[in-house]
Amino acid sequence: MPVHDSISRRWRTVLRQLFPNAWKHIFRAPTLALFSLFGVVTGGSLLSVSAAERSLPGDVLYPIKLAAEQTRILFTGGKTEKVKLKAEFVGRRADEIQKIATTNVSKRQERLHEATEILKRDLDTVNVQLHEAAAQNSVADVALAARVVDQASDSLASTLRGVKIILPEEEKGELSGAEAAAVNTGVKAVQVLIESQDKLAEQNAVLTPDQLKESIQNKMQGMEDHMADAALKLSAASGTSNGEYASSTSVSLSDAEATSSTNQQIKTAQQSLTEARQLLEENNLQAVKERLVDAAKVVTSVEKTMVMLPTVASGTTMMVGTTSTNISEMKSKVDEGSSQPTLP
Repeated sequence: MPVHDSISRRWRTVLRQLFPNAWKHIFRAPTLALFSLFGVVTGGSLLSVSAAERSLPGDVLYPIKLAAEQTRILFTGGKTEKVKLKAEFVGRRADEIQKIATTNVSKRQERLHEATEILKRDLDTVNVQLHEAAAQNSVADVALAARVVDQASDSLASTLRGVKIILPEEEKGELSGAEAAAVNTGVKAVQVLIESQDKLAEQNAVLTPDQLKESIQNKMQGMEDHMADAALKLSAASGTSNGEYASSTSVSLSDAEATSSTNQQIKTAQQSLTEARQLLEENNLQAVKERLVDAAKVVTSVEKTMVMLPTVASGTTMMVGTTSTNISEMKSKVDEGSSQPTLP
């Protein structure tokens, strides 16, 4: 094990022992910065701000990067400004995931897992900060912050979809939870934008009606894509339309029941999104918001189920008995609007 990895691991252990979880949020930024700096120096390396900025999850300097971000947020005044800054950091997380996926780094799957967990944590923070800002700040300021989050979530979802295409099948699962979190954060931002649209005079609105409509359509498309991917994974894990189970997986009765339930949830979400599209054409934004929230809840629920189901880890073709089903063909059928793959 490299010396710097050993040192980094020892200092992380020391931090966990010295500071209980309850203290983490209070002392996190200054303490982490102090101990990370000390660990690097005692390891015989020189601290470089630029090196820390370029670091990725799993690198010895990465805790310094996170600590610097937390310090910037700590000294940023105003809740809406904190939201905007945190949204900027979410963009960094997307870049980090892309670099890990496209470069020859060691322990890639472990690093992807760490990177996506940090990203999901940051998205949770954005949601909380946006909620707090909406309760305390002016409508115009909150709308501006929500627009930043809205754009960041769209960019993030696009990046994650692009990365998933190039990853081997066994590593794609690491990004699914992050993609679902990005979708939900985008829906939260759109909620705020819809609410602010009603409260602000037209000339002071952050988005034109057409821009708001486009943003809503992007969120709906993102959820539809996520549900289509989930349907394919369910089919790959449990079998094809002939009702047989994939020979490369072991599917229990409880797995089959979970699969059937999840498939029904997917259909419910698709129905909500279909209704949302119609309501959007009728310019009934409040009803659209409700349908988006319903669909976003299903996205989260489905993602939790998908984590527990068995998956096919090899290639794009799965064997079911004597039948070979090409997953890319199934994907094209979903994209063309045909019925979802039948599940057992």
